Amino acid sequence: MHQYTSADGLHPVLPPSWVLGLHICRDTAKDNETLAAEDALYFIKEAMATGLPYESDCLQEGLLYQMSFTIPESMEHVIEEIQRMQRRILLSLPPHVNSSLVTIDELFVLTEDQQVLSQEYHSLNVSYPDFFNEVTGTWFRENLNNLMTGREDVVGGFVLQDNWPAVNTTEDKTENMVYVPEGTLSRGTLWWEVRHGSTPHYKLHNKYSLQNAKSVASSLQLEKHLVLTAATYTGSGTVGGSHAHTQADVACTWSNMKDALEMALGQGLAGIPLAGGGSVCGTTGSYDDELCIRWYLMSSMLPLMRVSSEMPLRDPVNLKFGYAREAVKRALALRYSLLAYFYSLFHNASSEGVPIARPMFFDFPSDNKTWTENEQFMVGPALLVRPAFYKNAVSVPVYLPNENTTWYHFGGGHKVNNGTGEVTVGVTSLDKELVLLLRGGFIVPVQKAKPTVSETLSGPYNLVVGLKCNENGTCSAFGDLTVDSNIKFTFSATERELSFQSVCVNTTSSSTLENISVYGLNMTACLNVSSSFNTGASCAVAEGNQILEITDLQLDLCSKGDGQIHWEVTDIPQSTTTIKPETSTINPETTTKPKTTEPETTEPKTTEPETTEPKTTEPETTETETTN
Repeated sequence: MHQYTSADGLHPVLPPSWVLGLHICRDTAKDNETLAAEDALYFIKEAMATGLPYESDCLQEGLLYQMSFTIPESMEHVIEEIQRMQRRILLSLPPHVNSSLVTIDELFVLTEDQQVLSQEYHSLNVSYPDFFNEVTGTWFRENLNNLMTGREDVVGGFVLQDNWPAVNTTEDKTENMVYVPEGTLSRGTLWWEVRHGSTPHYKLHNKYSLQNAKSVASSLQLEKHLVLTAATYTGSGTVGGSHAHTQADVACTWSNMKDALEMALGQGLAGIPLAGGGSVCGTTGSYDDELCIRWYLMSSMLPLMRVSSEMPLRDPVNLKFGYAREAVKRALALRYSLLAYFYSLFHNASSEGVPIARPMFFDFPSDNKTWTENEQFMVGPALLVRPAFYKNAVSVPVYLPNENTTWYHFGGGHKVNNGTGEVTVGVTSLDKELVLLLRGGFIVPVQKAKPTVSETLSGPYNLVVGLKCNENGTCSAFGDLTVDSNIKFTFSATERELSFQSVCVNTTSSSTLENISVYGLNMTACLNVSSSFNTGASCAVAEGNQILEITDLQLDLCSKGDGQIHWEVTDIPQSTTTIKPETSTINPETTTKPKTTEPETTEPKTTEPETTEPKTTEPETTETETTN
């Protein structure tokens, strides 16, 4: 990946941290701006009332379809409310302009006889800027700047829609291309023989979306703003991310959920780490609550998380049932608690090109079985995510690669295996739970989730340590945390201590380490905790899962420099120590997939979960089989 992204300056851009939050949009009331404003205000009100974390709102997906570079006056009070709530607007931007704006023919895509091409898009007559023309780029930037004037602090960026580019005109021209049936290549997009100056479109078609994204990005400050593009090309990651499938309408189906994951992972491998595979729960048609919750759970662990749809809306506020809204809120709390880990991975992606979310084979290339594994993925080197892709699933098979290490439930610390690899385990996965495993040998930073990314990232850090232990009892784990270009920490742990090294340059901000959770020790009690600093910390062993909990450290990592934290525990005698993961034997080859019967549409009679932070106790692991 480093070689690929280093070629011709293809290193992905480092996005601003707020991009990692949830982004809201809606594709409703296309011809009624007043109703669209009411939809947006309702979401804002309910999100604030329930403490729902999110970062941006698009106002309305088709707000700029007229593309006269103006925002309707009916939306101004909505923008003011979003700004008051310290959120941003992320405007959806089509690839065309209203044909009435065409004043200089040479700035636009032309017909074969050198006339400005006019096409139909959502019942409008539109023309397409020739982004390969430098003068067009200047004209486009001037108009975008006018659009943003007075809104610089609230406009977070643009979502480039349908920029392959889409055309709704049904008429086809005969293109007379050798070996190609008439009209098939250009169906739904520009005719192959239209002109960019004197160059036919078919020679530039694949690059059109990239040039569109570059023109928009040149009007923005990429350290503050975001550009998301529907269509992508080599180099798209240098200016932003990708938000969607190239098809406009995506139904809420299990197969499309799986396609979204494959899309996000594929784009990461193509040098576009900021990818989410499309809108959560699809964009059109009805939706199933169980499926929608599962999709939210999966998307909470993808680099980009955006939801937008036609009616019925499926954002977290508008989900039909309370239990679904609470399940999604817990999923978002988990995502926000891991933002520091995600952003550290983005720093690495911007310098090395390494994807954030990646297929299993990326981290375990020597294990042939990972090359065909398409229902689980890694987030960075430390976390394994296994979504459920089938209706009524109560457990999912998880393949643990051929590495001799222990895997732990990330929340709760229960061991999933005995430390041996090349094992398939069946893990309980109810419809409100995500299977998220911590790889032994790694340390992951976490924080308390707050309603915004900035609030979350400004809080103290906790460390979750998953030890990788050898037969002789020695254990180790490693991790790092990159806050920004001036602040970086590295951590290493053994069975008796955690060490840290700090690099803090020209900064007055504090980075406080508050608590540490250590998974993998066999012990009955913690006797003492000490450090190279006087912290007044305490320690205890959590009942039932033998997690060492060190609390109240209150260490400012920048001001303390390098240091160590030691602990003394009462070990379980080696002769009586038995590592017993909560598993039993099955044969995954004969395990049938859950039935696909539609669940009842009434709300289950269950007690509503509290709206506080999600509980950390993970479900028990149910079944395993060792495969040779």
